Amino acid sequence: MNPAEVRISVVDPGGPAKSTHPPPGAPQSAGMPAPAAGQRLPNLGKIIAISSGKGGVGKSTVSANLAVALAQAGHQVGL
Repeated sequence: MNPAEVRISVVDPGGPAKSTHPPPGAPQSAGMPAPAAGQRLPNLGKIIAISSGKGGVGKSTVSANLAVALAQAGHQVGL
């Protein structure tokens, strides 16, 4: 495995979280439409997803701190 490639697998013993939004590809009621499956987004570099099936665990804090650290390291970031 390439050292720059990271794979993470998380299994929740409580099972999957209840859906609070439509499944991928379903019509969205507000905001920008989701890109079509397989659509290339040439202006984006890498995407890092921070997620959890539970609220109040610090996703926003981790996202903000990661964005700041990457920006300080000279990367262009968007959050």
